[in-house]
Amino acid sequence: MKLVVVESPYAGDLDRNLSYLRHALQDCLERGEAPFTSHALYPSALRDDAEERALGIQAGDAWRAAAIQTVVYEDYGITSGMRDGIDAAKALGQEVVYRKLFEKEEEKAPPPKDEWPVPASDLSTWLLIESSGLTIHECPRCRFPYYDDRGVPKRCYRCAWSPLDVNDSTD
Repeated sequence: MKLVVVESPYAGDLDRNLSYLRHALQDCLERGEAPFTSHALYPSALRDDAEERALGIQAGDAWRAAAIQTVVYEDYGITSGMRDGIDAAKALGQEVVYRKLFEKEEEKAPPPKDEWPVPASDLSTWLLIESSGLTIHECPRCRFPYYDDRGVPKRCYRCAWSPLDVNDSTD
């Protein structure tokens, strides 16, 4: 696995940004990367003042020096803190890679409900849903199905959006 430092929004809409960060970490891991996120780790241990923030940035920069590249997740824009991280990476001569998790696919009409893809491993649950009258919902992000299994929200089969990710943007 290659070591990468992740830059993503943190301040502001904290719930949304932490949910987004979890998706970014998953994306890195699926790419065979070992991500590090100082902006998510150090605030839990440091006070929110200039001196301790500088200490957290210094510690993050020490980790950055060991990384192969900096990965910037930019779906929600680039904050001043992210810009500082990008500048630090460039000063080290480190590669900076920009990624989006929620790039919109070409707009196309969803397939008819009888053609929705169902993973073979979930076929028995799908049949249970059809026979029990449970509701199948359309994902607001990619317009594919997800369902609510007796009050337990499930993820979309296509993009992994979940109704539990209420603070995620569906735009």
